Amino acid sequence: MHSESGPETTPEQEEAHAAWIERLARALTFGEPIREMSADVVAQLEAHVAAKKPARAREEIGAPLGQFLLEFTQLDEAISVVLATLLNRHEPDKVIRVVRQMTTSQKLDAMEGAFPDTWEDGRDIIRRIRELNTYRNVVAHGTFTTFRVERDQLLVGQWFAIWRRGKQHWVHTSAGELDHRRWEVNFAAAVLYTLVLVLIEPEASLEDVDLFRVVGVAIATMPPADHAKDNPLRAVFMFDWFTPTKAYMDALDSGASDLGRPSPSEGIRQELRKRGRTPR
Repeated sequence: MHSESGPETTPEQEEAHAAWIERLARALTFGEPIREMSADVVAQLEAHVAAKKPARAREEIGAPLGQFLLEFTQLDEAISVVLATLLNRHEPDKVIRVVRQMTTSQKLDAMEGAFPDTWEDGRDIIRRIRELNTYRNVVAHGTFTTFRVERDQLLVGQWFAIWRRGKQHWVHTSAGELDHRRWEVNFAAAVLYTLVLVLIEPEASLEDVDLFRVVGVAIATMPPADHAKDNPLRAVFMFDWFTPTKAYMDALDSGASDLGRPSPSEGIRQELRKRGRTPR
């Protein structure tokens, strides 16, 4: 039977529809039962959405997110080049195609296996790139949201919601966070490409390489135009995982002196002091 407003529904259909709405609500609130949310929280959520705050947040974060993912591809290529060079120093081009088909994690595993066990600089850069790769996976595969509902409270912010081992986790993010991570990606790629210059030397032994001193020399010998503020190798002092060695500082000053340029190390020392750190 049909009513004037449309087909009549049975109690069973109405119950099924209500259950479907409940499931949809749980999905949209990342698992929080909608019926357990108070009227105040529902009103706050409606106001949050009505004010177009989610849309503005997505707009604000879109560019740095895309830039981070784009530039991570350059880091992945740097990893491929280093690994190919480690596998065949004389003809890396013969293995690069195979290497490029590996995942980033697989390449890092292989690279770590090729590094000497006692080479701490190599372990440091591998460890940090692994952390960046984990963050990259969160950004690439997580669900961006500007709200969370927890214990009948509406939390407003910017997160990626991801699932690990059957449990949901929240990773806080922002445009500034993504920009900082992008700098770390750029620096890590620059360090790896600098490492290639070491590896192509026939007699080079990684156990004897102070990787960050090599980076310091690379900075000091850059053309003046490359000493711009946004050069990734000039931004090393930004990162908590990298404390420059005294040898690194000496290399900076020595290289600059040979080129008749002012010492760049004092500015880095000042930045380190601001962060409560000193060269090791």
